[in-house]
Amino acid sequence: MSHHPLHTFVGFPPAAQRRFPKAYLRVLTGTTCNQHCGVCPFPHEDERTHRPAAEIREVVREAARRRARGVLFGGGEPTVHPRIESLVADARQRGLGVGLLTNGVRLGTDDEFRARVVAAGVGRVHIHIYGASEDLHREFAGGDADLEASLSAAELLVRADVEVVVVVPLFRQNLSTLGQLMDRL
Repeated sequence: MSHHPLHTFVGFPPAAQRRFPKAYLRVLTGTTCNQHCGVCPFPHEDERTHRPAAEIREVVREAARRRARGVLFGGGEPTVHPRIESLVADARQRGLGVGLLTNGVRLGTDDEFRARVVAAGVGRVHIHIYGASEDLHREFAGGDADLEASLSAAELLVRADVEVVVVVPLFRQNLSTLGQLMDRL
């Protein structure tokens, strides 16, 4: 069983704490990411890795067996996992709803990848955006942050009939830009 100090990668909470069958189970795809968000629970100096696809499939099988409604693939950044499309398809074949917790950069810049993920069956995407300006967004997201790509992903996914949830972590520095961000969505 793989562990990270802040997350258990395999396993379920004790029976009294389970929210199945009505819940989505968050499934970590690893700690690899294309950004360096200040709010990330994975320290930037730690080695970043992809969780093995076989291990993720084991968790998905168990979620289906326990009658979860679906899975939310997160991480790190799930869109940089080399097997994410097949993992989405596998979860859908098991009758699970599938969501992604993402920064949206790859979904907004790689049309072929986005089409494959949608075709595989992703039904919901949560995109983290930190502010209305590129500078503010980059200040919090770091790495390969690209506000325009994240906003583009939201628009293109909605057009593809994928439910999109824009997640905006609130900080003193971005509160005054919320209205501007809402105008851009």
